[in-house]
Amino acid sequence: MVLVLSEKSPKPGVEANTASTQGELGASLSAVLLKFEGENWENSTGFSYTHPDLKKPSGYCDASACKLERIEVNGGEFSAHLVAEPVAGSSGNALAFDMNLRVKMP
Repeated sequence: MVLVLSEKSPKPGVEANTASTQGELGASLSAVLLKFEGENWENSTGFSYTHPDLKKPSGYCDASACKLERIEVNGGEFSAHLVAEPVAGSSGNALAFDMNLRVKMP
């Protein structure tokens, strides 16, 4: 599953993850979520992000700094806790957020 959180909706017929990484959705985050048989959902690969006001308008936040926790998919609804903290000693773009997600799936 691919999770895309964005400022704008993609145009009809456009794949949201591609539009996100190309900066077409304004500020956005996208992540690939995996679920192996007998395991919980996980995001071990981190996030791609774009934001037009950043020094470098797009980048990547690895799973050690951007975490998607308590992922659940039940009854057509996705929920999780999303948190990111700047990595000590990093330069350039720094992401910091802490939010609970609850989204009806399409």
